Parts: sequence; C-alpha cells; structure tokens
Amino acid sequence: MKFVKVILLLAVLLVGVWIVLCFVGPAAIRTERSVQINAQPEVVFGLVNDLQVWEAWSPWQGKDSTMVTTLTNPSVGMGATMSWTSKAMGNGSMQITQSQPFAFIATTLVFSDFDGESYANFTFKKEGEGTEVSWNMDGSEIPFLVRGFLALMDPISEINKDYDEGLAALKILAESQPPVVVEEPILEEIEETSDGEVGLEDATGLGLE
Repeated sequence: MKFVKVILLLAVLLVGVWIVLCFVGPAAIRTERSVQINAQPEVVFGLVNDLQVWEAWSPWQGKDSTMVTTLTNPSVGMGATMSWTSKAMGNGSMQITQSQPFAFIATTLVFSDFDGESYANFTFKKEGEGTEVSWNMDGSEIPFLVRGFLALMDPISEINKDYDEGLAALKILAESQPPVVVEEPILEEIEETSDGEVGLEDATGLGLE
C-alpha cells in the first residue's frame, strides 16, 4: 500500500511540474531578426521575392542533402509557392501572400507535422545607401498541454539562429549584386492650353496627367 501511495505522489508531482512547464512555455512562436545590408531595397527585395533564389541564401537548404524542393511557375511575387519534402526537417510548403515592391513581403507556412499555419514577413527599409531587412515569424496558437515541450526544447532560440544565418547569407548575396537603376518619370513642359494653363507631358509615354 505504501508503494502505491509513493507512485501516486510521484505521478501528482510530475503532473504538477508539467503544468508549470506549460505555463512557462510560449503560447505561440514569435520572433524577429534584422540585419543592415549595403544594397538598395530594390536589390534585396528581388532576392526574397523570387523563391527560386532562396536556394542561394536559405538557412535550411544545406541542412538536408536529401531535401526535394518544388516551385510553382512563376516563382516570383504573390501566389508563388514552394513545397519541400525532407527526412530531417519534415515536409511543408510556403506561399507568398503579399508582395509590396521594395517594402514588404508576407508568407504563409504550413508544416505537415503540425496543425495550423505560421506567418513569416519581411520588411525592407531604406537606410542611407543601404537597407534594413527584418524577418519575423508569427506562429499559430499552441495548445496549452503542448507548451511544456517548448519550454524544454526552446525552439525560438533555434529559429533565431537559423534566421541570423539566413540574413547573413542574404547580406553577402545582395552586396555582391550590381545596383539597380531606378528610372523616375520625366515631365516636360509644353505649350499653354486654350485656357491659359501650362500642361505637362509625360516623356516616358505612360500618359501621366
């Protein structure tokens, strides 16, 4: 009888410890990392907005030599999707859901081993002659009793490490690219109109008024 009481006491203690870990564990995986890149926003944005280029800087690409990646055609901009199968990292997919030129990219991620969706966004802010790039993740809410595992595993630290590696590789790649020539519309003054106002002609031929 005493042995049974000891087992029951240990079980209660373990449950209590686990409940505490669940309170300590994160309710969702959220993080953000940033880097300063000596390249134009137009250059950096293009390297993220084209999923085909991710192979050159993604922190996960080299972690599993057996990973098989499939891209949609086109692989650029809103709607572009990348899916993967990997023995080491699991299967999943990522789709670009928003693409605001040179400023913002939003993606939605689905992992086959987990329920729900995660969201990862990129912001590109011009800083002098360079660009500040921020990469964040906002995961779906994690069930309470699962949070204890996250308290023990600390996945956010691992994600931060991966994000830092990816941004460092993106920085090297972007800074090796030639600058993008951005052409501004040229407006030319033309003769006065019948009502005496001076009109403007769009020298680019785009029909500006």
